[in-house]
Amino acid sequence: MTTQPVISVVIPTRDRPELLRRCVDAVLDQETPVSFEVIVVNDGGAAVSGRALRDERVHILEAGGRGPAAARNAGIAVARGDIVLFTDDDAIPQPGWIDAAHQAFGQHPHAVGIAGAVESPPVDSLYQRTVRTGQGFRNYLTCNIAYRTAHLAAVGGFDESFPHPHAEDRDLGERMAARGPILFAADMVVVHPPHTYTIRDGIRRGRLIESEWRLYLKHPALRPQRWSTRWGPVIRLARSWQRQFAVGRVWRSPRSGARFVALSTGQMLVALWTALVRYPPDFAPPLAADADRAAHPFRIALIGGDPEPGGGVAGCAWMVVEQLTRLGCEVDCYTVLDPHATTREAESIRGVRVIGLDTGWRWDRWYSNVSITKVLTGLAARASGRQRLATLLREQHRVQPYDVLYQFSTIEVFGLRRHLGRLPPLVMHPSTHMAGELAGFRRERALAARCEPRWRLIAVGALLRVRTRRQRRDIQLAAAVIAISRVFADHLVRDYALDKQRVTVIPYPIDIPQQPAKPDRGDNDRSNDHSIDPGTRGIVMVSRVSVRKGIDVFVELARRLGDLVGQMRLHLVGGETLWSDYRPLLRGLDPATATY
Repeated sequence: MTTQPVISVVIPTRDRPELLRRCVDAVLDQETPVSFEVIVVNDGGAAVSGRALRDERVHILEAGGRGPAAARNAGIAVARGDIVLFTDDDAIPQPGWIDAAHQAFGQHPHAVGIAGAVESPPVDSLYQRTVRTGQGFRNYLTCNIAYRTAHLAAVGGFDESFPHPHAEDRDLGERMAARGPILFAADMVVVHPPHTYTIRDGIRRGRLIESEWRLYLKHPALRPQRWSTRWGPVIRLARSWQRQFAVGRVWRSPRSGARFVALSTGQMLVALWTALVRYPPDFAPPLAADADRAAHPFRIALIGGDPEPGGGVAGCAWMVVEQLTRLGCEVDCYTVLDPHATTREAESIRGVRVIGLDTGWRWDRWYSNVSITKVLTGLAARASGRQRLATLLREQHRVQPYDVLYQFSTIEVFGLRRHLGRLPPLVMHPSTHMAGELAGFRRERALAARCEPRWRLIAVGALLRVRTRRQRRDIQLAAAVIAISRVFADHLVRDYALDKQRVTVIPYPIDIPQQPAKPDRGDNDRSNDHSIDPGTRGIVMVSRVSVRKGIDVFVELARRLGDLVGQMRLHLVGGETLWSDYRPLLRGLDPATATY
């Protein structure tokens, strides 16, 4: 009676009998008390021979030449072990390899996978190719990785629709990592000797960008933030050749220089041709979903809002997203990333993906070193980023369709106007509207003139007029508009000629802790202490110190409280905006009646 194996070692192979024999011998020579089986999946070509035919622990499958992903899936389908340990026919597992994998799973029962170290001697990249783990294991190289069989079955194994044998292992690793931790075992080692390749083989690798497209479309967080899905892999390829050129060793001889020119030029031409002709990739039939996933969760593309725990619009977006996921929705957050913010915290919410884009805009550069240039260049960068995010949204909708587009906080639509006929309905949930800001700006022009120079007022007025016209046009694209109050709804209807039947009032959520924390200050710490003395009543106003907030009313009220010193005190908490600063109005506040 055959012992039930604990580990199933899966090795795909094609037309490399000598390398396969070396790999199988290295596996069978493992000295370990752990029972294991070896599943060799022959993906066509030369027949399997040697020791693999004679050892009862080895099972040979014929896969029919459908590629390494399909070959590994065939091995998974017949694996009897609780753990599937993958390697390649050109790799050499080192002594203790199986033991290390088994012990790592035993020590970490919640791990869904264990990745091992891949070592390789130095290579001449112009003539030889190899792989190694380097400083990390996030590529999930299938020449040395193990997964629990039950989880492999749950995610459907490898995606066989990757057009080339490239990146399908990374795809599986990302899907498995969504189910639980994948850890690294340094003593689980395979050696991957380099092998030579021809100029023709090197040039044809330019087509591998198709597999990278599929990886980025399935896992948009993996896409470098400043790159588009289409051209990002081409840029990465060009940079790799640029780095190799910078090293300088390519010109050590006329022969190596000629090979470098042939490889780099040919590979880039193939990649460019592929990008021009083959994009977008075909995603029909639909991707296989996890077996334990609901048939069709309600999918939402959240545009803007930038969910973050805390206050303001971002805090409201966070609470909205949390509640939507509790209701069973899947939410993809499309956001222009701020490198100084924590927008990606939303990914900690189960069911949320952040599809971000870094426009390259930064604070306190030559183009953003004063407030008005911050406004203008920041808005331009955000508009450009939204245009590019719209492209990513359309790509993701093709991969896995959305049920609704949910634009949070803003009204302007960038990049989606001409595509809305092929996209789901658009719902807007704005937090402000420029028509109201423009009206307030005009009413308070004399007040603003006391605080800011004339050129700034002219620039701000022009900006508000441009944004008002844009919002009046774009809000008509929404199938429904959510207003944060009845008054705000009335303003939207009046200022933008909006059909009131399309407007629904849902106030922003408020998260009030039951027992707010009190700062523990020492008795001698009285800095910034505006606390109200016992017996003195106080009014706290929390507001932006800017146009349309009633700052002038606060100042006038403070002046009229002179006869109530010791009985009443006003407190103003807030800061200016980039385009409106009313702080000069507060210079004459009497500290006996009011504090800022």
